[in-house]
Amino acid sequence: QLKMLEAEQESLHKKKALVTDEKEVAAINEKLRQKAEEALAAKENQVAEERRRQVTEDAKHRERHREMERLQEEEEERIRAEQERDERMRRTRRLETPQQALHRFYQPMFNALWDQEFFNGSNPFRIVITKENCEVMGAPGYGDIVKTPMNLTWVKEKVAECKYETLEEFFKDIELIISNSLLYNSDPSNMYHKAANEMKKKYISLRKRLLSQLQSQN
Repeated sequence: QLKMLEAEQESLHKKKALVTDEKEVAAINEKLRQKAEEALAAKENQVAEERRRQVTEDAKHRERHREMERLQEEEEERIRAEQERDERMRRTRRLETPQQALHRFYQPMFNALWDQEFFNGSNPFRIVITKENCEVMGAPGYGDIVKTPMNLTWVKEKVAECKYETLEEFFKDIELIISNSLLYNSDPSNMYHKAANEMKKKYISLRKRLLSQLQSQN
């Protein structure tokens, strides 16, 4: 708009230079005055608009700056929290017994075996069967065939109390559960025999993963 008004003023000045009639000159002068006022108002509006734009930009810049500061503070807080957590873990591990340190590795493996489900969504390897209760539990002659009973419930107690001093001890108990079941339920078509083989596959996979994890940390 300002450029248009300046162009109109320039056109009026050129026209005025060619006019000799006083009335026409007066009319042109009046138009020039009006255009000058309009141009002044347009300039003031332009300046005001520029100031508003600058104020808006400054506000946006301050907001971006505050947002960057907030994000930086959050990142610093996150780093501090991680460092404090790591330091607490280091202090805890320094106070751990060897059994407690080992417990952190085999417990997830035990949990996976405990949570494993077979027929009817159950896990028969949690059931405690001994020579004394085998008849009642529906496993006649179990005590005569299985000389060293073992089950996940007993293993769970050992895990909870950090009783295992080596991984081999833990592995041995799990393998004993499997071998006992395969021995007592020797028929391959027996559902407990099949369940034992399923558990064996999962156990081998979990053991391989655990040993690989330990090897990568050494």
